[in-house]
Amino acid sequence: MSTRPLAALLLATSLLVAGCVGGPTGGTTTAPTTDTTDAADATETTTATTLDPANADLPPGVDESGVENASALVAAHEDALAGTGYEFEYRLQRRYDDETTTVRQHGAATAGLSSFVAKATVDGEAPITTSATWANESVVLRHYETNEGEQYKKQTRTDEPQRETESLVTKATVLRSLLASGEFSVATVERVGDRTLTTLRADEYSGDGHFQDVETFDATVVVDASGRVHEFTRTVETDDGHRRSEFEITSLGPTTVERPDWAGQAAASVNADLEVTTSHEDFIVVFHRGGDVLPAGSTIRVEHDGETRTFELSSALKPGDDRYVHYPADGGDPVISDERPTDVDAERVEGSYSVTVTDPDGNVVLSLGFGVGHGESSEGGSSSDDPTTETATASADG
Repeated sequence: MSTRPLAALLLATSLLVAGCVGGPTGGTTTAPTTDTTDAADATETTTATTLDPANADLPPGVDESGVENASALVAAHEDALAGTGYEFEYRLQRRYDDETTTVRQHGAATAGLSSFVAKATVDGEAPITTSATWANESVVLRHYETNEGEQYKKQTRTDEPQRETESLVTKATVLRSLLASGEFSVATVERVGDRTLTTLRADEYSGDGHFQDVETFDATVVVDASGRVHEFTRTVETDDGHRRSEFEITSLGPTTVERPDWAGQAAASVNADLEVTTSHEDFIVVFHRGGDVLPAGSTIRVEHDGETRTFELSSALKPGDDRYVHYPADGGDPVISDERPTDVDAERVEGSYSVTVTDPDGNVVLSLGFGVGHGESSEGGSSSDDPTTETATASADG
């Protein structure tokens, strides 16, 4: 029997991934005190001098013909951004079958990415309307405004791979996808003030991406000699849609990221590491692997064959505990139990399911979908953190 994740349904960065979206729901930054030579847009007029790429200081992963090692360029971008505070803006617009969704995000990070905030609004058909993420060295807190109300989420910073967490503000995941999707060559190299800026351009789709029937492709990346990407754009036209993403570093320099006013509510939410598996083909098992106790009054919602059943926990789910859900073979309502039932006639677990766990305040602790087939060994499906992929209607993934 196999259990295959189909879609992470957790309300997240997922208008977000890796990222992304956070939303203008709190968290402030002070205007950075910026030396004009370090600003993304210098306040003084500076003359640009065109350089020969063969003799210029090019970014890591770039030679005079174009991008030679995209991974090296992305890594250099992440390292360079970690070296200083900065603020950024990001915008994603997608049109598909005459429906348009726009994500507008802005954020800031301190040197070393020791703390950061990202905020976004979503216009269009999407379950999340605004979202915000704030992090310090130990915790990541999130706040969502959805069509059904507000949601909060807490994770320790080590719960997620650091690069994925930080990609929310570095846009490394988006940049990696962008570089893979086009054939980039060096358009210009210019000396602007004390910086060497290389402009990379692609007007042909490489085929390495999630786009089909591409009619028009245009992308530009502006990067300094250290590998720090100052801006990028990508426009893709297909036979049934349009997608445009834009990123810009708006300032570089010392930045203060303040704890948002909603942080207390997010910090009080439950951070439980839950796993969903199937057992002996008859039961759906929710297992608590660690973290906070899931209090009594929390709910487990199971959807299958167009029907939804919500169970309220009468007792706390502690690390090491399980809850078992089975469907009686006589067609009765599904049943939940604290221990694995014996001598029950249960319907075989087969087909598509989704499981959502919420704390007593309605915050989503886990949400996933999975499909079950038979004839193979069983594999468990586990929760996904805030997906920065396209599991939501819109994503800040670019």
